[in-house]
Amino acid sequence: MIPRIVAPEQLGCANGYFEAIESAAYAFGPSNTIGLDALSFVFSALSIISLRDNRNEITQSSGQDFFAEMRVGIKTVLQDSVLKTITLLWGSNRFVFAALIPTLTFYVLKTLHGGAEQVGVSVSIYAIGSLLGTLVGSRIPERLGMVTAMSAQSLMFVGAILLSATNWVPMVFGCSAILGLGEGLLLVIYLTYRVSRVSEDVVGRVYTITSTATQGMGAIGYLVIGSLLSIWGGHITWFVLSVLSILGIASSLLLLKKKLIIRQNIE
Repeated sequence: MIPRIVAPEQLGCANGYFEAIESAAYAFGPSNTIGLDALSFVFSALSIISLRDNRNEITQSSGQDFFAEMRVGIKTVLQDSVLKTITLLWGSNRFVFAALIPTLTFYVLKTLHGGAEQVGVSVSIYAIGSLLGTLVGSRIPERLGMVTAMSAQSLMFVGAILLSATNWVPMVFGCSAILGLGEGLLLVIYLTYRVSRVSEDVVGRVYTITSTATQGMGAIGYLVIGSLLSIWGGHITWFVLSVLSILGIASSLLLLKKKLIIRQNIE
């Protein structure tokens, strides 16, 4: 709905604000969370009902079957080097960091023998970092998006490698902020590119393909990271996550480099 509510040049800001609201909920969630969560669905429903389409025309379904439409989505992603690269980068990020909060929880409680309140502080600081990241990401010009995305993944590498080497709980708080900042930045860039680089008639199919790929990587990541925590504990797991995050950057850079080489040969 966001591309149909705001102008194209406002996509970055809209995605940033959208994700900032979620981060704020993580950071400042009150004690009566379930009751307020129930009320939030009512507010959300009323907000959706009140939405009005900015366009005069409504794009109708093409009438294609499901698999044909999915092939269109896959082809669209694969033909756009930037969209393909940012999807790979976010997918690798989800594989590594989708289970970030459970990993932080395990690390504080089991590895550092901290308390529940320290877990709460870590998650809140992570969410505040993510809030800042989404707000900053909403102001990044699209031409700098890929550089920002790589830098964001690098920030998460720094947070993970520092966690692998510390036994000091205050350091965990600082690393949580770094991880949140990097994730917020990368998410907004990914969401903005996913809309801005495709035509509206295929944007739904692109969403389906990219979301399936990245969410699937996150689901696999949960299984892998849970196994690592069970076998090796917190320190080694964070080290492995830092290595995997760098591999995600390297694979994305190789993909872009390959595309540039092909383009130069054609020219």
